[in-house]
Amino acid sequence: MPEKIFFISDSHLVSPSDPEEKSKYARLNSFFEMVARQKASLYILGDYFDFFYEYRTVIPKQCVHGLFLLQKLKEAGVIIHYLTGNHDHWMDNFLNDEMGIHVYHRPLSIELGSKKFLLLHGDGLSELDRSYRWMRRVLRHPVNRFLFRWLHPDAGVVLANRLSHASKQHDKNYEKYVNDRSFYGFIEKKFSEGYDAVLMGHHHLPKEEIIRNKIYINLGDWVRHSSYVEWNDGHLSLKHWTLE
Repeated sequence: MPEKIFFISDSHLVSPSDPEEKSKYARLNSFFEMVARQKASLYILGDYFDFFYEYRTVIPKQCVHGLFLLQKLKEAGVIIHYLTGNHDHWMDNFLNDEMGIHVYHRPLSIELGSKKFLLLHGDGLSELDRSYRWMRRVLRHPVNRFLFRWLHPDAGVVLANRLSHASKQHDKNYEKYVNDRSFYGFIEKKFSEGYDAVLMGHHHLPKEEIIRNKIYINLGDWVRHSSYVEWNDGHLSLKHWTLE
């Protein structure tokens, strides 16, 4: 296993033609170049793209630049693991089959040294997310996915972007989770099951918290914070990236 491992979440990449997106791509590219130089592994805990839909023969053009960044990492020898988030409902096998990126649709348990880690995106954990859970079931239903595939990609991408925007508007008050008992109840349950650390994204708020001598980290995002977690020499560190 590499000596260093990096974890990121919630880049929400769209077309780099937008000035704000251009800055985000530059920051991510610089960060990925550092990861490649260090021969590290990378875990993406969801929502790398603002949306990603796998047509059988078409890739939405707003995803191409993000795929190019990942391809450069792969060519540099970086092992990439991707856990799907709430903007990745329609991700299937493309990243795995065509690019060699390991894709997981469920929370992932890993061991680093003598520590047991739970990795997940983090959507739908709280009792505050009841309406979102209903929307998630609708979006993931096989019939709806099948029907969406029959839309022309130009129409499908417009619709998907609107759904993505609606999802972000519905759940943009991430501060509500700060003192949410049901959310922290989930974390403490995982600690009682033997996990030493829980890492997730989704809330876009970088946070590191010690709970009963165990660690919960929210990775934050690359929209505002350019935050990431580094595993190095047996320790986790929450950091923020600036352009080199």
